Amino acid sequence: MIGHIPEAYRDEYRRLVNTKKLTSAEARAVIEAEMQAEGKREVARNAAAMREKHQRDLASRY
Repeated sequence: MIGHIPEAYRDEYRRLVNTKKLTSAEARAVIEAEMQAEGKREVARNAAAMREKHQRDLASRY
């Protein structure tokens, strides 16, 4: 029944359905929003790391 939820999020999905009493569709929407937010955070983290590396590279040239 929860095959559409990635394994990393299944415990959270179960918690939302069993404890918070969300419907399956509501819990899935919450999980999908969390996955999207996590992806955005990862992209921002990687972009910041690349900017910092670029700044260090520029500083080391002189």
